[in-house]
Amino acid sequence: DATLFKQMVGSLRYLCHSRLDIAYVVGLVSRYMNDLRTSHMAATKRILRYVKGTLDYGLLFSKANHNQGIRLIGFFDAY
Repeated sequence: DATLFKQMVGSLRYLCHSRLDIAYVVGLVSRYMNDLRTSHMAATKRILRYVKGTLDYGLLFSKANHNQGIRLIGFFDAY
């Protein structure tokens, strides 16, 4: 169903603003809005399953003492 696929991809594109970990794959499936195949729908459903499984992931910043400050060290590899 092309309409369902477009709605799912549109929702995922909106979600990319806060979930950068899915931005690349959502961009890939967005390329096939006009030439939909079953493999594209399967990939989109897999992305949704990934999002569902990682809803509880995130960063928690506790209230820091003003004298200590916050030190955050991170690594991100999206390539």
